[in-house]
Amino acid sequence: MKDSRTDDSYYSELRNKAEISLLKQSAAGLLPEMTMEKIAHLVHELQVHQIELEMQNEEIRNTQVELEISRKHYTGLYDFAPAGYFTISNKGLIIQLNLAGASLLGAERQSLTGIPFSRFVFPDSQDIWYLHHLDISEKRKHQTCELKMRKKDGSVFYARIVSAPEKEGITENICLIVTDVTEEIKMEEEMHRTREEMKNLQSQLAQTSKMAALGEMAAGLAHELNQPLTVIRVNTQMGLESLRENTAEREELIRMLESGEKHSTRMMDIIENMLAFSRQSPADFQSADINRIIEKTFLMMGQQLQAGGIQLKQSLCPDIPPVFGDAVQLEQVLLNLILNARDALQSRMNTDSLFKGLLEIGTGYGPVCRDTGIRDCIEVTVRDNGSGIPEEIREKIFNPFFTTKAVGSGTGMGLSIAYGIIRNHGGNIELSESGPAGNLFTIRLPVKNRDLRKAAADPPYFFH
Repeated sequence: MKDSRTDDSYYSELRNKAEISLLKQSAAGLLPEMTMEKIAHLVHELQVHQIELEMQNEEIRNTQVELEISRKHYTGLYDFAPAGYFTISNKGLIIQLNLAGASLLGAERQSLTGIPFSRFVFPDSQDIWYLHHLDISEKRKHQTCELKMRKKDGSVFYARIVSAPEKEGITENICLIVTDVTEEIKMEEEMHRTREEMKNLQSQLAQTSKMAALGEMAAGLAHELNQPLTVIRVNTQMGLESLRENTAEREELIRMLESGEKHSTRMMDIIENMLAFSRQSPADFQSADINRIIEKTFLMMGQQLQAGGIQLKQSLCPDIPPVFGDAVQLEQVLLNLILNARDALQSRMNTDSLFKGLLEIGTGYGPVCRDTGIRDCIEVTVRDNGSGIPEEIREKIFNPFFTTKAVGSGTGMGLSIAYGIIRNHGGNIELSESGPAGNLFTIRLPVKNRDLRKAAADPPYFFH
């Protein structure tokens, strides 16, 4: 905006030029002869125009004042914005920047113009910046990237860069909005460390739960192993006695040896299953036959349950599609549900001598699971006719450390870990029914053709 002295000089010079032009036109006879009446009319018109010009000048002066106020307001917003604003040339040189941008780079604003922006990019991020700058220079569209940068004093910070062409078709300059995201990056790294710690803790809890389950089965497993050992020992003794007395018959010896082989194979299967179940190892997601997993679980528990007076029933759907999961983890879920059902049944049998305990496991398959919307779904049901769960605590049964058992009789982690395992397999588990007639737990899992590799890579979802 011009000051008053500049305006006076400008208008004085303009008047002198107008008078000289008028004199030249008069001397050349270019001006028409004027009557007094025309002169008076002309003077009136000039006075009106003068007033109009004065009014226009006043409006222009007011507009200039408003523009100056807006310029100062914009400059304040530009300089003290929460992000750094940079204008760089197509060669990557800093043309203009605000005070926030200078503060980010730790230097005076005047000293940064003409400096390559890449000078403040950390070596590890130079390739990212080069490709980002090249991309926006060619495509002339908004682009975003994150860079590791350093200030003038060498201190490191992380920045998110949002770039856009300055004025499409007018210049080749590029506008950058630079935001310091160092704290955000640190929080993400801290969250990653926390997730890893939780993953390790949850893995330890899962292993503890498996060991607790094996501890609960210890007496039954001893019986499971003792029974085939007794058969093998009796057959061996009978065979040796027949050989010593020279009364052994070939067919009888074959029968004894085949019986021994059968029972020793059963023992090997039980021990192998126990070792696989108790082993602490990373999740191994692959094609898994849910019916086979149920059969392996009953291999460890079947005889024990029947010896306790509990009737077992399997209703397994034949030719069921495989699921994509970890067989040992799924076996752990089933084992936990079976142990809980056993406890409920034994509790009722202890108070009612006429009661007959029943545990039934079934599988099914459907293109869409009811209630969940999971497509191509395997359904596993575990039903018992034991004591129902009181309504007021049903919503708590999957909570960590919640248990209805006596102190020292349970950790309260079994169902919580089972819930996490099933969620990590992309499925769900719920208490579908509970009452005087018993309990029904339902597990729904997507079949193998669902892509669950991402879920397999995530930490187990034990806490909810």
